[in-house]
Amino acid sequence: MNYVARPRIHQQILVEEIVKGNRRALAKAITLAESSNPADSIRLSNLLRDIHHTTAVRTVPRLALSGSPGAGKSRLLDTLGYYLCEKKKMRVGVLAVDPSSTITHGSILGDKTRMEKLSIHPNSYIRPSPSGGHLGGVTSRAWEVLEIFEAANFDVVFVETVGVGQSETQCKDLTDMMILLVPPASGDELQGIKKGIVEVADMVVVTKNDGSRKLLAQQTISAYTRAVMYTEAKQGFEKPVLAVSAEERTNVPELWEAMMKMWKTRVESGQIAHLRRAQSMKHFYNYFEMQLLTKARRMANVEMQNLAHRVWEHQMTPREAGDIMVLRTLREHLAAETAVGAGGGGGGCDPREVVGGEKRGGEDWLAQRKTDHDGGQGETL
Repeated sequence: MNYVARPRIHQQILVEEIVKGNRRALAKAITLAESSNPADSIRLSNLLRDIHHTTAVRTVPRLALSGSPGAGKSRLLDTLGYYLCEKKKMRVGVLAVDPSSTITHGSILGDKTRMEKLSIHPNSYIRPSPSGGHLGGVTSRAWEVLEIFEAANFDVVFVETVGVGQSETQCKDLTDMMILLVPPASGDELQGIKKGIVEVADMVVVTKNDGSRKLLAQQTISAYTRAVMYTEAKQGFEKPVLAVSAEERTNVPELWEAMMKMWKTRVESGQIAHLRRAQSMKHFYNYFEMQLLTKARRMANVEMQNLAHRVWEHQMTPREAGDIMVLRTLREHLAAETAVGAGGGGGGCDPREVVGGEKRGGEDWLAQRKTDHDGGQGETL
């Protein structure tokens, strides 16, 4: 089946509907962002460009909630989100990143089903998003999804992930703050506190502070308070350690006030603006690398298989095969760009690359790379 990009007029209507808070338009836009179809990628680029040029610039809190399975993330987010929708009259968006099934590639935890009250509130929108096998659980398209959420005039956007070590670091590249959720733990479990994760977190929240678990919760608070002391001096800001109970709904308003106090302080100091710029640059590099790899695989699939076979047979090293693949892929790309430019298509680029700070002819550079790689006597590319 051939996929054809929709006309731009449909994109403009979609942006207007997103800004109005149309849930159907929002769902379509996020589906577009999560699609792996090449034609949808073009449509997404057009959509994001239209959002950038037509919507007012708003700085909406982007808050990540991360923690190990069983930490009570969904339950707390359900209680906190419902409180914001019902009491504060806020519009709440949630991106719930679930681990993916290796068979169907769909979500396997179903976080949305555990947010019973928030999921049916008219002021909320919860989007379950399968991780697609990405390390740490955060999807490669999460940045675009958050941009769409922000354009839809939500007052706050939460990102919920399963904490598996990498997700906390990845959340820092997407959100303004990372809140680490930990359940009450005994002495032996507290000995295993990962200081690296505590360093990444902006706030630690001990969940399930209710009933018979209150004593364990207080012990957990004390342990994490000591743990964050070592990072506070190094990082230069205070990290609150709070205890809440989603079941008893205690300290939920206080948790929100602590979040907003920290977030507003960072907005006023310019930290959030600087962070968003740095995140945009990070996403640019990540997207470039992802697209480059995708195009390289598409352009030279057969040749890549041949080289992979030679590596398998120990006829060449993986590094040697990789260098050859890079050179051949670049040569094909430069040849294609030259053909487009010569044909007067208007979309072609000058087939010259900036290498080592110096703009040089593409073929000259490839020849030099071949000489460097083969010592002047290698195989003809």
